[in-house]
Amino acid sequence: MPIAPVERFVSRHIGPSEAEVGEMLEVVGVPSLEALIDATVPEHIRFRAEFSEIPPGLTEQEALAKLAERAGENEVWRSYLGFGFHDTIT
Repeated sequence: MPIAPVERFVSRHIGPSEAEVGEMLEVVGVPSLEALIDATVPEHIRFRAEFSEIPPGLTEQEALAKLAERAGENEVWRSYLGFGFHDTIT
């Protein structure tokens, strides 16, 4: 016998409710999520095109395979951010 879905599981894993988003926006003082993104993400790194790499209707495994294929195009670079300071107590 399958286990019945628990209502709170979905709300915990899908993201904040509209009311929670509204409360957050009010606290940070912006009218919308788009305005928050505009205020925090530099224009030169924004992706404004439609994301059509993964067509709708794929299984989870197919979608993960597409994402892995796309991620394989990344270049791995060494980061020196914090080099020499990682164990410094400030």
